[in-house]
Amino acid sequence: MNDRLPKTYVITGASGSGKTATLRELQMEGHFISREAAAYLRERADKEGLPEPDVNREQFQKDILDLQLKWENGFPRDVNRIFMDRGIPDGLAYFKLDGKDPPNELLEYSQNRKYDTIFQMNLLEDQDGMKVSKKVPLELAKKLDSLHEEIYTELDYNVIRVPAGSVSERSNYILKEVGKWESIQ
Repeated sequence: MNDRLPKTYVITGASGSGKTATLRELQMEGHFISREAAAYLRERADKEGLPEPDVNREQFQKDILDLQLKWENGFPRDVNRIFMDRGIPDGLAYFKLDGKDPPNELLEYSQNRKYDTIFQMNLLEDQDGMKVSKKVPLELAKKLDSLHEEIYTELDYNVIRVPAGSVSERSNYILKEVGKWESIQ
């Protein structure tokens, strides 16, 4: 059994920025991925006929943190790298958006969990400047985009921006950057 931790890369960005599609592409290429905890919790609530979980943002963020920690602590040790759909610090952006202080537990884990590299997906916009995904209004998506970068930068991460492009172009860009990073480690 290999006991070392795999290299862990977070892919973050606003809703509809192409994170999940890019992660699926990486998975199809044989890479280990971890899905977004918030999306999993929303899907589970929907299947069970429960109310939308993010109605109570503070409880929802606690549930996300608990699930994220469970998943991260259970990552296999026999893979070289893991690509994650969001990291623990992403939750801080939503508290900042609401002008609220985050729970101490979320703050502590955000400060103490260390990922190898953060990739932030640039927003996808069509020719008219409208966000491609209609899940989140464009102005809110831009604000969250800025907050995600700000949070990770404040935590001393070098955030690598992933330019808009096709899913394969974006996954290739990430793998190229990962190769550069791993070659200097």
